[in-house]
Amino acid sequence: MLESGSHPNSVTVLGILSACSHVGLISKALELFKSMRDIYRIQPGLEHYVSIINLLGRAGRVEEAEEFVMSLPFEPDRAIWGAMGHYLVYVGSVRKLLNRAKARHKARC
Repeated sequence: MLESGSHPNSVTVLGILSACSHVGLISKALELFKSMRDIYRIQPGLEHYVSIINLLGRAGRVEEAEEFVMSLPFEPDRAIWGAMGHYLVYVGSVRKLLNRAKARHKARC
């Protein structure tokens, strides 16, 4: 964007973060999020923080998402904890499923 001389607004950044999340461009999204303040002088809103949590959660990087939440410049609210809760439940369900599958496999062998 800088090379073309265009500067995004907060809505554009949110769209790009969402697109990165859906196609797995985690590092690009995190780089863009950091550049919001540093380069584009855009103050991230709640929706940007939730987008990063969703990005990390989809990628299975729940611990990193938790660290991100703990480093927020504000007290996490329902939207933040809701996004985190979704991935914690999901990861917990997947772990339980994998443990059951491993137990069944061991029982057969």
